[in-house]
Amino acid sequence: MQYSVILTPEPEGGFTITMPAFPDYVGFADTEAEAIALAREGILFEIERLKEEGQAPPVESGPPRVLLVAA
Repeated sequence: MQYSVILTPEPEGGFTITMPAFPDYVGFADTEAEAIALAREGILFEIERLKEEGQAPPVESGPPRVLLVAA
């Protein structure tokens, strides 16, 4: 499965990571590459958490995207 990831640059540096399919997930990374890697780990963690709770992973309605949002 693929999911959209939103990277928001922070004024002090680095990126905040959010994913619409997993609204409870928020991450932070120093670089864009680290943010993408952390997002992958976060997706796997969230899917496993949902499975343990007896829930199915979410399905996005459109194609996945990585978005950089200007602050």
